Amino acid sequence: MNYRFITEFERYIRTYKPKKQRKTCSNNGTMKHLERLMKMVNLAVKMEWLPKDPFQSFKLKLDRTERCYLTQRELDRLEETHFNSIGYKRVKDCFLFACYTV
Repeated sequence: MNYRFITEFERYIRTYKPKKQRKTCSNNGTMKHLERLMKMVNLAVKMEWLPKDPFQSFKLKLDRTERCYLTQRELDRLEETHFNSIGYKRVKDCFLFACYTV
């Protein structure tokens, strides 16, 4: 693995067209994939499976984005949503609890 592999992988992620009707990966989505790869590569370097870190001269560039809060209407719709799985119900309840207590 080398720097060229990383840049070509980045280009592949950015230009990949899914078979289903979805958008290609945004800049931040691409950087998150590369961030996960970088964690695995760092582990490989520490375990001495790779002689050097190919990410050494690669810079992750995340775009700053403003996060918006859910509206009351969106929260109400989520509260009214019913899930068959107990796991999904618990996740919904935990998420709503976090929304109302932050």
